[in-house]
Amino acid sequence: MSSADNDDIDSEDFEMSTSIETSLLLNSASGMDERNVKYTPSEDNVAVNGTSTNSDGDISEEAKTSGFLYVLSFFAAIGGFLFGYDTGVVSGAMLLLKKQFNLTSLWEEIIVSATILFAAIFALVGGFLNDYFGRKFTTVCASFVFTGGAVLLGFAQNIAMLVIGRSILGIGIGLASMTVPIYIAECAPPQMRGRLVTLNNLFITGGQFIASVVDGGFSYDKVNGWR
Repeated sequence: MSSADNDDIDSEDFEMSTSIETSLLLNSASGMDERNVKYTPSEDNVAVNGTSTNSDGDISEEAKTSGFLYVLSFFAAIGGFLFGYDTGVVSGAMLLLKKQFNLTSLWEEIIVSATILFAAIFALVGGFLNDYFGRKFTTVCASFVFTGGAVLLGFAQNIAMLVIGRSILGIGIGLASMTVPIYIAECAPPQMRGRLVTLNNLFITGGQFIASVVDGGFSYDKVNGWR
């Protein structure tokens, strides 16, 4: 037998063994797919190793998470709204308070600046409260402080009650201004953090705008419009 014949036989044996190995690999892969993956086109679901997932599951889950974060940020940013409202509403209220309580320029300055003074102090205190008690606890405390200050101002009968009420509001503003942005930033993922934290700033300016509208709406009542 010539060497050419031997080469042909070896080539045929090699091709045959290669085709057998290829068919075995294809059969094995097909068996694994049948065992582990089951497609159900009617529901657009894929069952992998007994676990069913929706092909759009990642998208829908991300949408749910984003919606929850927006709702969370909305309610947390109410602290920013109260910040803007309480610092803005006093400008219109002072026009009525001046006549109601016969305020001098000194008392006007004290009533207005007391809020800013206590806000500055408790913004620093809020940092320690956040470290020791957490963001949620501090936010809830700020909410109660805002409520207490608003109630006191609503029933104020003299200058002392006005100063104390505005001071209490300053405490709430200081706590909220320190806590709310941190809380939103820590809850938000990196790709959403900027827009969610900006929501707090939007609420601050929105609160100032609403305060101006309220001042104008109640300016007709010269006796109790400031309340």
